[in-house]
Amino acid sequence: MQYISIGDIYPCSCVRNLGAWFDNKLSIPMHATKIYNAAFYHLHNIRRIEKYLSPDSLLTLIHAFIPSRLDYCNGLLYGLPKLQIVKLQSEQNAAARLVRNLRKYSHVTPAHKLHWLPVQHRVHIF
Repeated sequence: MQYISIGDIYPCSCVRNLGAWFDNKLSIPMHATKIYNAAFYHLHNIRRIEKYLSPDSLLTLIHAFIPSRLDYCNGLLYGLPKLQIVKLQSEQNAAARLVRNLRKYSHVTPAHKLHWLPVQHRVHIF
């Protein structure tokens, strides 16, 4: 199939509209994958500078990048496959481990004092 281009406009496989990612079939797993990748990118960078931050500053920075991204357009994530929800939950767990200074494979239960809703409850529409 040959695409006809008009000037410098070419078709692409995914686009972003107001922060939400859509593929050419208007399915949402692409959006969840982009959230997941961006969150781990930010966690990696925050982990590199965490020794220069106070605990309150670290918590504020984590809140600015991780839960806020999960909450933005979370209504679009309704009906997402469980595998995608588990990936997003692992991202939130990694953020909680960073805030509570826990090891990579330690259980996330001590971090429940943060009172963050699990991702499946964030996505659920009431």
